[in-house]
Parts: sequence; structure tokens; C-alpha cells
Amino acid sequence: MSDVRPKGIPIDFAGTERHLLFTLNAIDEIESQFQISVIDALGQMYEPDTQNKAIKEILFILLEDEVKREKFFNPDSVLKSVSEQEIGWMVNTLNRNEITFKILRAYGLSMPEMEEEDPNQEGGQMRDSILPA
Repeated sequence: MSDVRPKGIPIDFAGTERHLLFTLNAIDEIESQFQISVIDALGQMYEPDTQNKAIKEILFILLEDEVKREKFFNPDSVLKSVSEQEIGWMVNTLNRNEITFKILRAYGLSMPEMEEEDPNQEGGQMRDSILPA
């Protein structure tokens, strides 16, 4: 039986362990914010003109979703929201690639496992297409 409360990919943010997870709410928010599919939004993390903004916005949405999710499951949660400006201070040229990779790993973790005999296996190939070569 699968865990109904998956943790996500751990990331150290300002000395606090946070967890990146693409819930349906997070995916919907990303698609609403970017006005494109989540796959295309993730692709913007590799475009020179949109890279910084895309990383900040996606990371903001994932961290904010975690705060809301934790408060839902545990009303006494002390997890705090962070602003896009704070994210901009924490992400720099030294850790940007690591953070981008963790966002992509979180997306991969959030996708259902494909069964070997699944007639729709082509759809599972899309998961790998956003990872850097």
C-alpha cells in the first residue's frame, strides 16, 4: 500500500530541512502561474532568459504547498512560509544546479510508477525527457 503522505525530496533551506513534493495542488498552481504545462514550466529552468525566475517561482510554490500541507495534517506545525525574495537570497550560482536537480527529482518522485505491461508506457518516457543529459 502506498503512503498517502509522501515526504518528498529533502532540501536544506536556511538551515531547515524542507521537502519538495509535486502534489496536485502544486502542479495546478505552477500551471496557473506559468500559463503552460508543468513540463514546460520545468523546461524554463534551463532557458537562459527564464531560468532564475522559473527556479524561484517553482521553488516558492513547492515550499508554500509544503507549509499548507503540513498545517492541514498537523495544525500545530511550525513550518514557516518563505517569500520569493528569500528564495532569491538562498539560491545562488553555487547551488542553483543542485536545487534544479532536486526539483526535477521531486517531480519524478511524484509521478506514478509505470508497470511493465502498461500499454501506455510511452507516457512514462516524458518523465525522463526533462532531466539534463
